[in-house]
Amino acid sequence: MTSDVAPDATKRRTLKVLLWSALGAGALTAGGVVVAFARSGASRDKPSTQTIARGDVPLPGYPPRLSDDGSFFLVHLAQDEGSYQPDPFAPPAAPGGLLAMRSLCTHLHCSVKWRDDLVDEHVRDVRGIFDCPCHGSRFTKAGLRVYGPAPRSLDTFRISATERDVTVHLDDVTKGGKDNTARAIRPPWTT
Repeated sequence: MTSDVAPDATKRRTLKVLLWSALGAGALTAGGVVVAFARSGASRDKPSTQTIARGDVPLPGYPPRLSDDGSFFLVHLAQDEGSYQPDPFAPPAAPGGLLAMRSLCTHLHCSVKWRDDLVDEHVRDVRGIFDCPCHGSRFTKAGLRVYGPAPRSLDTFRISATERDVTVHLDDVTKGGKDNTARAIRPPWTT
């Protein structure tokens, strides 16, 4: 008994079915990856605040403290610390205080490192600088952009302080700007 369909036509039909099945499976897999990625970005178990006990807050003028999860640096600026005045129209240095800065460079979001061993020739008489190891952007202790491909200063998180601790509000980010030093808050335990 012979079939009315030619063998070449049967092969073509089988190949079409296999091709469309593979494309369908690929589309379903890609859709699943997109959904999983979207859900991971809105992680429900990630806290929107982090609290740092007063005893773990750096003293004024001391090196910044990297948060336990690495998402920000807590900086306690001494008076007139962290400014960078490349031109006479730059804002004056703040009286000091606490800043929480995102630990990601504003260029391509590499993690910046605090380098206590560096003295930058652009920031006179200041020891220590935030350094982006990926492309060389540098920032003052207040996160002000000194140079590099970064388009702006480091972003900051809103913070609040009580007599016992400091709370960093990770869902309240302000893009870095020339006013970073003015964003510092004085903790209530300082006079």
